Amino acid sequence: MKRWLSYRGVVEMTSLSESTVRRLIAEGKFPKPVEATEARKVFDGDAVSEAMERLIAERRRVIAEAAAYEAEEAAANAARRKTTSPTA
Repeated sequence: MKRWLSYRGVVEMTSLSESTVRRLIAEGKFPKPVEATEARKVFDGDAVSEAMERLIAERRRVIAEAAAYEAEEAAANAARRKTTSPTA
């Protein structure tokens, strides 16, 4: 049976704030809720889990790219220091 979550349920499941969930929905990075009734919007629990997995994978990719860039910059700076330092 499919699990349906309220905003509160999504917040509890993901540890994201409701405002962050709303921002991610607006950015197209999180599933939109569906209207269960006129007054109740719910999220597909499986879609929420999949969205979190994508968000975490993207964050890890960004961190890895930043670390690689910093390592390249450090190596380039070290090479520049070697070629511009006076010899004793």
